[in-house]
Amino acid sequence: MDDRVLVYRGVDQPDMSVINPESDVWQHICVPAAYLAYNWPIRSASIAPDGRLIAVAGRRGLVHYSSTSGKWKRFTDLKQEQAFAVKGGMIWFHHVLVVACAVGKSYQVRLFSRDLELTAQNILHREIFVAPVVCLSLVDNNSLLVYTSDNTLFHFLILPTRDSISLHLCGSISFDGIVTVPGIVRGLSWMVPSEHRGTTEGVQPAESIQESVNIPLSFYPLSVLMDKGIIIGVEHEIATRGSLPFVMFRIVPTTHLFLHHVLEHHLTRGHVNDAVQFAAHYQHLVFFAHAQEILLHNVLESEWDRLNDQPSSDATRVLPAVVEFLDHFDTSLEVVVGCARKTEMARWDYLFDTVGNPRDLFEACLSSNLLKVAASYLIVLHTLNELDQTHEDVIRLLQKAMDGKEWSLCRDILRFLQSADDTGLALRRAVSMSSLLPQVDS
Repeated sequence: MDDRVLVYRGVDQPDMSVINPESDVWQHICVPAAYLAYNWPIRSASIAPDGRLIAVAGRRGLVHYSSTSGKWKRFTDLKQEQAFAVKGGMIWFHHVLVVACAVGKSYQVRLFSRDLELTAQNILHREIFVAPVVCLSLVDNNSLLVYTSDNTLFHFLILPTRDSISLHLCGSISFDGIVTVPGIVRGLSWMVPSEHRGTTEGVQPAESIQESVNIPLSFYPLSVLMDKGIIIGVEHEIATRGSLPFVMFRIVPTTHLFLHHVLEHHLTRGHVNDAVQFAAHYQHLVFFAHAQEILLHNVLESEWDRLNDQPSSDATRVLPAVVEFLDHFDTSLEVVVGCARKTEMARWDYLFDTVGNPRDLFEACLSSNLLKVAASYLIVLHTLNELDQTHEDVIRLLQKAMDGKEWSLCRDILRFLQSADDTGLALRRAVSMSSLLPQVDS
């Protein structure tokens, strides 16, 4: 039985915790059992923009919660709670809860204060409608949009006073002939243009809406965190027990990075500058390089498969645009070698024909003092049999790691030499030339 609400707290967590499936970024808040006993199942919920106030409604009535105090408030009079049902949603305006509800055969929007007890006497305002409310929306900070099942949109101003709060009707508009089935509307908003333009009747518009980005998901999406570059949602898990004659379902929250989808959308169309401008907003994230690596890997795999299936295909190659995009960021060398090490060797020739010779990339890492990335390129060069027999490249990297006192990297380099040369000659030569061990006078 569902007896709790899950609140996403990933915004307050470090960036890496956001995409780590093992991180606990969801707060579980149990709904009062006394309320659920009469009103289960939960049918709607609402959270304030700052995440501090939560409202939950079941079959009848409602309860609300403050994360500051950790306390729920419920109707003290059960008859008042059972007298109405939330139909059309709830939304928070500061500490005031705006509720669309059905009271018998009457349809109302009610305003409740979090600071007051939940009673019929403490309702701040009632607005009565002739048709059921389908959905609510807050726009422009103090404007309330109410859409009803008779295909009418109402615009109210929320007017706080010193002692109370009220709704002032600014106007209404019918959507007859525009919305054919009002009952299936799930959201609404509006956009006021910055300036009124003249009519375009008989004139071809200069702008058109292009196709949206298609992001395939394996779960049900709930929200988009634009500043983190992720989509959050839920999926279900099935559990069975031999002692129970039924199957249990469990809702599991999950996340999905969307950065690489948007970037690939731009790069497929050759809009490298647009991709760079979009990515610039996210380069501070610790998983930005991971998103770039996913982008490179997906494009490499898809182009490789297409070239093998249709060798004579004249389709535009996207990989050069991806490489050009990566070159705008300091993470490019790390991204390329990370992708290479996670990709089959059969694709390496195609990858490095586009990004450049791996030896040149290794030298670029040394010049930029990216020693750990350079060590990854050493593995690539060794796999391609492009390391010289004297292991001069390894010794140069070892010396730089010693100069930077990166002893963990020094240990990894020595292990690499030991595995690359069973005779041990390369390891002894590297230790001798790098002066890793002190010389003993005879």
